Amino acid sequence: MIINYKKTLHKILLPYLKKLSSPYLNLNKFLRQAEELALFIPFELSRAIVNFRHVGNNEGCLLIKNLLLDPKIPETPNVKVVSKKTFYSEGYLAAISFLLGDPYGYQQESNGDLIHNLFPSQKNQLKQSSDSSKANLEFHTEIVFHPFTPDFLILLCLRQDPDKKAETIVSSIRNVLAKNLLSQSDIDILRKPIYRTGIDYSFGNINNAKGNGPTMACLYGDNLDQLLSFDLDLMIGLTPEANSALLKLKEALQAVSVGIKLECGDLIIIDNRRVIHGRTPFPAYFDGQDRWLQRCLVSRNLQQAEILFEKKEQIISFTNFEHIKVINRSVYE
Repeated sequence: MIINYKKTLHKILLPYLKKLSSPYLNLNKFLRQAEELALFIPFELSRAIVNFRHVGNNEGCLLIKNLLLDPKIPETPNVKVVSKKTFYSEGYLAAISFLLGDPYGYQQESNGDLIHNLFPSQKNQLKQSSDSSKANLEFHTEIVFHPFTPDFLILLCLRQDPDKKAETIVSSIRNVLAKNLLSQSDIDILRKPIYRTGIDYSFGNINNAKGNGPTMACLYGDNLDQLLSFDLDLMIGLTPEANSALLKLKEALQAVSVGIKLECGDLIIIDNRRVIHGRTPFPAYFDGQDRWLQRCLVSRNLQQAEILFEKKEQIISFTNFEHIKVINRSVYE
């Protein structure tokens, strides 16, 4: 679903956008301001976002175009320090997050920032990482290996790559099942906890080793509306039947995949429990004009993390992955 947002509707938001504090320097104040900003998002847009939270759609994503970005977008960074002086884009990410649930982050991601700035890195061009450019970023559920995964992933485009080659690829389990691309026996196997995933590069898996994370099922939740945990690059089956079903799932997801070229001012909300996503390669020149996205992760209820980790925090600090041998989403989340 695509919403072409009318820039004239921004007028009511401008006073709140202009006064936003830096989320990188004063997170608590920024979040209070962003929560207030959420109250003034035009009704038509906020209704569509809230409806997506509760009902979703077969594609599992919502694309919002023509957001009003900051008056001046600085050059694309080449280090993790962001030189922005205004925070319109960060404000939209956080405000929309509050309509979906609670924005949060991880200590291991983007130096523990709530808002992640994604741009090409010369060092990681070929890595399975969000800052790669030459590599095809394979299909994955965001943070799938973690006992507390995001419900939603939001991406906002500050600058499209100059050659307009990069595509964000999405694929929905709802579309797979609607087209009957998996047999019932495959579904039954995929619902068993006989799959082991790997830890992400940004969380310390420097060599991108497969199967060094916890065991889990690929499909879970309501039999009539399956939820999905999947990582094409790092997940393995523990039995021959598991690997066979995993291959069929991969083929089915690829068959219904869709590519989206995010343009400046585009924001996409991805249902992280029903949709996997990836990205195609693109040329990077490291001249200040490369592709620049911002990302925010959202939980429907961040208090679940407080219960799970016995700690109340906006930026999750859990690191004891070696103690999590099996992830049962019905237990952990």
